[in-house]
Amino acid sequence: MKKWTKKVWMSAGAVLIAIMSVSAIPVSADVSRVQYFTIQNNTACDSSIRLTGLYFNVNNISNSSVQATLYLYKNDGTLFTSPGITTSTGFSSTLTPGTSFTIDPYSTKQYASAFGGQTNGTTVTTNLPCTDRPAYGKIVVESDTGLIMANGEIVGSDKIDPNNTNRNIYQNTGISINEGKPF
Repeated sequence: MKKWTKKVWMSAGAVLIAIMSVSAIPVSADVSRVQYFTIQNNTACDSSIRLTGLYFNVNNISNSSVQATLYLYKNDGTLFTSPGITTSTGFSSTLTPGTSFTIDPYSTKQYASAFGGQTNGTTVTTNLPCTDRPAYGKIVVESDTGLIMANGEIVGSDKIDPNNTNRNIYQNTGISINEGKPF
């Protein structure tokens, strides 16, 4: 009986030590949540009439502010940090890749960027170089509370007339982030 009691206490002690060692690590030691995604960046793009647009929405679907960072990487693995575009045509960039941002409860941050060229009449507007198009990325949530959802899109197109009235869409590919589920 004494041997059996000793074994039970030794087993219980081992379990207790294992539990204590796991719970000794503070929950806040790793509060970040990371979602990786790929971007189809082999799209129509050149310095004259072919343009690629890149767009992201990051939505806070909770009742508390969320701190997060959108990281985008080029084909060679270097970080892409362009601040994006905001124009009177509706493009909006309220976050910059590689820079931490706060999303207020039930609100949205957006990013838009253009690569390649586009014509307006006979004038060619040059955007970011085609070689800067991101190939993959991640969203890191630094807050330990709150939920976000995110999605993106990449569009490759060209100009088919000099009057800026027609554009061929070669590619319109969604960017799936966590299968559209909150994280």
